[in-house]
Amino acid sequence: MSLKVVYLITGANRGIGFGLTAVLAARPNTVVFAGTRDPAAQSLKDLAAKYPNVHAVKLTSGDKADNEAAIAEIQKTTGQLDVIL
Repeated sequence: MSLKVVYLITGANRGIGFGLTAVLAARPNTVVFAGTRDPAAQSLKDLAAKYPNVHAVKLTSGDKADNEAAIAEIQKTTGQLDVIL
């Protein structure tokens, strides 16, 4: 069993999604995948620079290809996904 908890946060580049991403990133033993339509958003770049456990992934609710690519990235990076918010 892994000691890390892996999160996928939707809408992670602003508002509540960004707030959740920032709070979870500061916790020990967490990996946060920041799901957003714009993974190059400056807010996420800044957060990932501060917390190397943050990974931005392209996630678009209506785009199956984007979502499958995000899940593939999570699988490749951590091999698990524990919580989706």
